[in-house]
Amino acid sequence: MLRFIDGFDQYQGQSGQALLTSLNSAGYSVTSGLGINTGRKAGTYALELQVSAGTAGSSWSSRTNTIKANLNAVAANSQGRTVAVGDGGVATTSVDGISWAALVLGTNKNMRSIECNVNTLIAVGDGGTILRSTDGQAWAARPCPNPAFNLYDIACSGPRWIAVGSNGAAGAIIVSDDDGMTWALVTENPGARGNLCVAHGDCWMVGGANGQILTSDTGLSFADRAFGAAGSVNDLAYNNGTWLAVVGTDIRRSVDQGVNWALAAGGVATAPLRCIEVSDGRWIAGGDNGNLWMSDDTATWVKPQFTGTFNDILDINTSAGAQVGWSLVGARSGQINSTATVYVSLAPPTIVSRTLTSNQSKVVIGFAHRATARGRIFSINNLLNLDWPAGIQMLGANGASVPIRNTWYYYEIEIDKQANKVRLYVNDTLDITADLPAAGIAMTDYVLSWEAENGAVARIDDLYLLDSDITGGSALTARLKPINVALRMPTTDVNVNWDASASGPHWPLVAMLPPSTDSYVRSATSGEQDIYSSDTPLPAGAGTSAAPIIAVGVMALAQKSDLDNRQLGLVVGAVGNQSEVIDTNLSTTPEYSFAVFEKAPGNVAWDANNVVSTPFGITVRP
Repeated sequence: MLRFIDGFDQYQGQSGQALLTSLNSAGYSVTSGLGINTGRKAGTYALELQVSAGTAGSSWSSRTNTIKANLNAVAANSQGRTVAVGDGGVATTSVDGISWAALVLGTNKNMRSIECNVNTLIAVGDGGTILRSTDGQAWAARPCPNPAFNLYDIACSGPRWIAVGSNGAAGAIIVSDDDGMTWALVTENPGARGNLCVAHGDCWMVGGANGQILTSDTGLSFADRAFGAAGSVNDLAYNNGTWLAVVGTDIRRSVDQGVNWALAAGGVATAPLRCIEVSDGRWIAGGDNGNLWMSDDTATWVKPQFTGTFNDILDINTSAGAQVGWSLVGARSGQINSTATVYVSLAPPTIVSRTLTSNQSKVVIGFAHRATARGRIFSINNLLNLDWPAGIQMLGANGASVPIRNTWYYYEIEIDKQANKVRLYVNDTLDITADLPAAGIAMTDYVLSWEAENGAVARIDDLYLLDSDITGGSALTARLKPINVALRMPTTDVNVNWDASASGPHWPLVAMLPPSTDSYVRSATSGEQDIYSSDTPLPAGAGTSAAPIIAVGVMALAQKSDLDNRQLGLVVGAVGNQSEVIDTNLSTTPEYSFAVFEKAPGNVAWDANNVVSTPFGITVRP
């Protein structure tokens, strides 16, 4: 029998904590440190569950490297290659944040900063040094308009790059509009004091010595701003209208493009802060003596888990957003054979689980899945993992299917305890047959899990479990295979008691596609019903052995008017002989309620006749 089916439509419109609460109430569990959102597609009504890896930054681990000099800056390109540069032209690189290898830049100058635009990486340093790479591995020097400049930072926005530094005691700013190939001087107010940092947000902003702040809409002409603090502005970061700057042990904030500044966190650190970065709303600042601080609101700062040597942290970077990970680099300890500071914080995986129970000899589990990156698709605890390194793998066997990223696939796993086999079907095609592990013979609780890790976003839909149990004289032991979901909208009023937004029959008001907020029925009286029928025919052959009717669903777009405990009943059947599912989590904004009825009223199997003759509708519940 069909024991469980879920299309996640009942969570339409929910996200964040509301969705988590609903999932937990329904029997799902979701790991902490997660990113999970609704996945509705524009112009449709279906909802798939969208799962993202958790946000990195709360836990850091030291990574082994061979660089025996300070690493001053780190950046990553769109392919996930991270490059860190430092004193004497040293550099190290990683493609996974775990393993780091030395990299030859072709210079012995101190490199102070590195930035990326898609795949182009540009590093700058002392003596007007500008190095450019399109893959992070091969580097070429580009001429600086003034080789006497010491360049300390670089930023980009679209095709425009800006690097800043010092020209003796004064500031220096240079600009490129051809992806870093050629550079020109910015002559209009490059700063009276040395520049230490540059960033782009809702404007260009430059920070420098003795509280110097410069802003520009174009990056070609800068204006001085009052900063309100005399210390050096060591770094800047921008997110959603807010600028933060680190100066000494303080963090200052501006919400008007640097015109006015106020203290965001005074004395948050125990030693000077050198760098700050933001991604996905999470801010992280680092500095001397291993000081590392994290905030999700710019006001409250906490120490992440960060163990190891307490060397100075000189730069922080994200790799394709905080949902993939962060890297930080810094100074070596100064001891003989010591290496530079390299720490990484990778996004924790998010796992969505559901336990389904069956003691039958044949169990079939099906679900739709798509993901932005390869990885683990699915697992049944203590039984099997469904992996996607390139092709599909399960229980040590390799399948023929090679899924494509961002494409839906339907997986069905058949656990056959009589034949001691596990079979995997991909899009209705047998792909893998493997021996059933011994643990599967006695298994009755199937702990199903889907996982998103390493920055992947996974989407899940149309989950079901059926088994070989015979209930009500019917048995459905084969896979469901492709399903035709017939949409049958109301065409006739049967028993209507709710108020309506317009005079006349109710069914036209609730049969509109797409639904309209100006067309509705409403009631606040407990027990009142609006029941309809539909004369829409079923698909040809529905109800036969070749096309059995598995279940009937009822969906309603509904909301309540205030924060009371009003609930909505979804019903099938005429008054006096009804089956009902109550949605206990109505929202004050329109959301879809959804119910699945595996049996017709009276606990009989659905067939072509009773599906058409059974009315359906809604009722008010307290």
